[in-house]
Amino acid sequence: MGFSDISKKFFDIFKKDSRTKEEKLRDKAAKKIGNMFYQTADRVDAIEQMAEFASNGDERAVRILLSRFENLAPSTTVDRDEKQHVHDLLVDLGVKAKPIVQKYIKTTAKPVYWAMQVLRNQMSLKEYIAFTTEILSEIDPDYVRDPEKKIGLVQMAAEFADEELGKNVARFIEDHHEKVRFYAIESVKNHNFLFAKEILLRQLAEEESARILDEIFGVFQVHQWDMSAHLSELNAKMPDSFAIRGGKVVKK
Repeated sequence: MGFSDISKKFFDIFKKDSRTKEEKLRDKAAKKIGNMFYQTADRVDAIEQMAEFASNGDERAVRILLSRFENLAPSTTVDRDEKQHVHDLLVDLGVKAKPIVQKYIKTTAKPVYWAMQVLRNQMSLKEYIAFTTEILSEIDPDYVRDPEKKIGLVQMAAEFADEELGKNVARFIEDHHEKVRFYAIESVKNHNFLFAKEILLRQLAEEESARILDEIFGVFQVHQWDMSAHLSELNAKMPDSFAIRGGKVVKK
């Protein structure tokens, strides 16, 4: 190491921290929010402090609050209470948080249940459904290493009878991950989306999971669709608990 390198390291030790007082406080609070080994009271104090920064227009503070949703505290009860508290604070922030929450949901690979609940309480139902449709339209039914975000979004979307959202959800009947397929099929079962019939039949031919096969036949049985033109496909995969009568799937 040359003299100039040693000199630089020496002066770096004494270099003045260029952060403002507020930035130092925010960064200190952020470390507590992200560390599940701190005492609950310390973490809650840091959350409150971060919410104050956010209320003054600090967008990074909103993102730090959202990061609390990404970690799991040792106590399930404590974890849920803290996340509920962060949720409530973000909802109260309104338009100061909303676009940052939306961007977070679009860009993170982490599960988004709590962030979506924030928007659910900030948006009209129509706006929330439109946003959910937009998010799902940007996700493909392909393999991903961590499918939890996709699983959660499809599961949440299954609650709604909106046809445009339903068409986006129906794509995931052919997803690589079994849980994603299950919740997508559940959406069709909940809302009688007849447009998903062909997708279900395609997946039926490929499906190997007994649980998913049971769910597909459950859709046909619940909605009593006319399946007369597809008897061979049905008979090839039909679980023992189902039968066909008059071209319709019934429970034995």
